[in-house]
Amino acid sequence: MRAMIENSLIYRLITAIGAWIDRQWQKSRLCRLVIGPDTLKKPAPGLFGTLAGRVGDVYVRLFEKLGLRKLTESSVFLHTELFLLLTVLAAPLLPTMAVLSLTLATAFSVLIRIGRGEMRLESSPLNKWVYIYAFLTAASTLMSVTLRESLPGGALYVFFAFFSVAVVTVCAGRRGFIERMLKAIVFSGAAVAVIGIMQYALGGTSKSGWVDSELYTDISLRVVSTLGNPNVLSEFLLLSTPLAAAAVINAKSFNGRVWAGMALAAMCACLVFTWSRGGWLGLVLGMAVFLVALDARFVLVGLAGLAAIVVLLPGSMLNRLSNIGDRTDASTNYRYYIYMSAFDMIKDYWLSGFGTGVPAYEAAYAQYGYAAVAAPHAHNLILQILCESGIFTLLALLGSLLTAFRGAAYTAARSKERRARVWSAAILGSGTGYMLQSMTDYSFYNYRVTLVFWILVGLAVSLRLSVEKEGDTL
Repeated sequence: MRAMIENSLIYRLITAIGAWIDRQWQKSRLCRLVIGPDTLKKPAPGLFGTLAGRVGDVYVRLFEKLGLRKLTESSVFLHTELFLLLTVLAAPLLPTMAVLSLTLATAFSVLIRIGRGEMRLESSPLNKWVYIYAFLTAASTLMSVTLRESLPGGALYVFFAFFSVAVVTVCAGRRGFIERMLKAIVFSGAAVAVIGIMQYALGGTSKSGWVDSELYTDISLRVVSTLGNPNVLSEFLLLSTPLAAAAVINAKSFNGRVWAGMALAAMCACLVFTWSRGGWLGLVLGMAVFLVALDARFVLVGLAGLAAIVVLLPGSMLNRLSNIGDRTDASTNYRYYIYMSAFDMIKDYWLSGFGTGVPAYEAAYAQYGYAAVAAPHAHNLILQILCESGIFTLLALLGSLLTAFRGAAYTAARSKERRARVWSAAILGSGTGYMLQSMTDYSFYNYRVTLVFWILVGLAVSLRLSVEKEGDTL
């Protein structure tokens, strides 16, 4: 049967078209631009790098001279990998302060291991962008119009951004541990999804602000799982769902493939029950990028899939999607006025911003907002950062994203090792889907989801560095 299908004219025609698409993509300038250079060059030390290196050497000698090496000989903080895995598992499940405690323990563990000479701060192009982003975010926080209220949130944004550098330091050159980290995100995503599905099965009602009851009479519940908001839940699921698809492909046994498939199905179902249009579109884009990054011939499958979606989607979902951009939709109308207010704020604060966090935004928004339209944030990551911290902070964030995305694209296209290609393509899909929803929501609003985002940024760069260190490139 298989031989008959493969010898058929239709199959051979589709294969030929797919192979042509793949060749054109590989030869295109866009492909070379996305993938980047063949070698991820480490930045020249420069004044800052030289100073940082000397400070590091002094730290190691001081650590030894104070007897801290002997003191920490049997310390639990030598188990850096365990703390890092626990952080990933706990991020979407535990309260923010509990997650913060684990990230602090992980950072403390990294410092101890560096002091003992067992680790060295990994140098990568990501570092400079994270340092610039963190410095500018800290400066924005300190100059906030609501300094006291902005300090806690600003400190978390800075620390979680720095955490991506710690992830690279721990993970670079350790392909097996990187896979365990990615599987941990899949596991926590599955747990969150199951809790969301249980909420939907048990029934209930959503907050009035989450559903336009006049326009969507068939939607009574938008699940929130452990994250308190349906849009925040969908943002986290966008980060974890493509990784679950990669786990299905990379599973080493039939049972492993079944478990990963169940996790993938649970995440997709839970994402549907969030009724987040940005989440749905983000999932479509994220999975499309994942598949095309693996093989450009999946473009044909994608075109067929889009046609099938129009035919097979339930009427309630099509109705919700069709109202994107419709000003009679309360959510769309609400965002329209918020965006107009944000543009007005950016005209005055585009250079330095007015300060980090919801309190600073609400204080500034009171002077720019439209009557009867209250908003804690701009419902758009780009607009929010421009308002909060200014244009240079946004450029630093985009530099971090470009470094991570190019690292993932390079590994997906150039690695000889299939598992590395699949994981990197999934990270690329996670990031693009997440950023698409960031155009309709402030995706850094929830600190725990922001932490998972920065962890994935670190893992994308770690995987590429690992591939290069092992000489595993085409």
